[in-house]
Amino acid sequence: MNRQDRRKLIKELDDISKTLIINYKDENTFLTKEHFQRAKEKIIRWAIINAHAYIDYLITLKINNIIFKRKSKNLKKILESNELIKKINHGLIYEITFIKRAELIKNITPLKDSLFKKITKINNIRNNIAHLYTFDISSKEKQYWNKILKYENNDIMSNDWITIFMRDVDDIIDNISNF
Repeated sequence: MNRQDRRKLIKELDDISKTLIINYKDENTFLTKEHFQRAKEKIIRWAIINAHAYIDYLITLKINNIIFKRKSKNLKKILESNELIKKINHGLIYEITFIKRAELIKNITPLKDSLFKKITKINNIRNNIAHLYTFDISSKEKQYWNKILKYENNDIMSNDWITIFMRDVDDIIDNISNF
């Protein structure tokens, strides 16, 4: 990538992040603590949902490669290669829940139990944040949600939490990609 293309992409990313989150670097913009809190929540929610979606993609790709004896790194190419494969995916594989597909991979590949537990944890977190409008929950509900959203005793809004979460995501991606 040349320098001009790189600058253009960086500007586009900056513009998108300002639109989707907030321009927290602009000192002339009046922002409350709640604005910053909401921006953190959006970033963390995006990371969780994006990681879950990519793991789901890899699991579905792995199932297709095993069942249809392929070695593709692109699910779209597998689906486009054969109408029967496409129908089986849409009629069967996509109808199986994420965790059931992960269990299937666990049963037919060398996926370790520790990795399956990480997949389950990420799935539980993703499912639970999907129903939370904000991570700023009342003290009455805090104990319940903290138990669900804690990751190795770190609060979901902490950098330690996201660091550990992303380490586990990378571990899952590396392992699923390499068997």
